[in-house]
Amino acid sequence: MTATGLYVYGVVGAGHPCRLAGLTGVGGPARSVAAGPVTAVVGDATPGLRAKRRHLAAHHAVVESLARQGTVLPMRFGVVSPDEETLRRELTTGADRYQALLSELAGRVELNVKAFPDEEWMLREVVRHEPTVRALRSRASVSLPAQVELGQAVAAALATRQSAVARDVLARLEPLAVRSQQGPPVPGCAVNAGFLVEAGRAGAFAAEVDALRRELDAGVALRCTGPLPAYSFVTDGGASRWAS
Repeated sequence: MTATGLYVYGVVGAGHPCRLAGLTGVGGPARSVAAGPVTAVVGDATPGLRAKRRHLAAHHAVVESLARQGTVLPMRFGVVSPDEETLRRELTTGADRYQALLSELAGRVELNVKAFPDEEWMLREVVRHEPTVRALRSRASVSLPAQVELGQAVAAALATRQSAVARDVLARLEPLAVRSQQGPPVPGCAVNAGFLVEAGRAGAFAAEVDALRRELDAGVALRCTGPLPAYSFVTDGGASRWAS
């Protein structure tokens, strides 16, 4: 299949080992494109590329391999440069920015934390502790407007409690991280956040998540994923200028 550009996995420094043998990636073997102090790791971009599970897995496999070898600025899935000349020009003009980001991420990893409050537990807590909801429940069967008012009060109380869960989780974990970054909304999720953590403290961070999980008990399910390449702490890295 004819390539339609260069698929970009990430950017590394000129001293990165960049061992790419055996990494097939999304559209064929991965290779490097160097420009002064930085290097992009790329592959052929093919027509009709979609975020299928196998493509996402192939993308992550390349980025993860680079991260094991050294510091990498990982691109999100689907970043494509129209040609090598455009890519080299972006690497050259953005070299200072890329080097600053590489320096910031050196020796650090990302851990992603998601907090899922149990809906039934949240509802019980609202009914038990919210005076407005209790009062409305006592007369909700009287009229349709009262039932609507009760539904609105319950929804507002649930949103308030979900926000409180998010504040508690972030207040506990942010002091252990260099930076944190909110991720996109996830249905039923009070927290979806990436934490940039010193690699040597990743175990301590995970242990704190475990301790917090025990304290929250069955009320909130905490999921901690990582260490990961620092996807959440790299902007588009010039991708808007590469895209065809």
